[in-house]
Amino acid sequence: MDEERPHRPVYRLQRIDGDQVMTVVTFYSAAEALTVLQNLPHGYRLTLDNRQVLPSSARHDDEAS
Repeated sequence: MDEERPHRPVYRLQRIDGDQVMTVVTFYSAAEALTVLQNLPHGYRLTLDNRQVLPSSARHDDEAS
């Protein structure tokens, strides 16, 4: 890891298929991720680093796999 650069948040759109989770696309800004938030299809989730952002659930503090 480059110690000169600050940590950048990483948003991932992930497809959930049974027990499998596949990252479809990675965003490096909240503005890009917000465009996805408006139309998040069923069977997908959005994570920020290792935390699930959407769909929100009672287990929102769980780490995403």
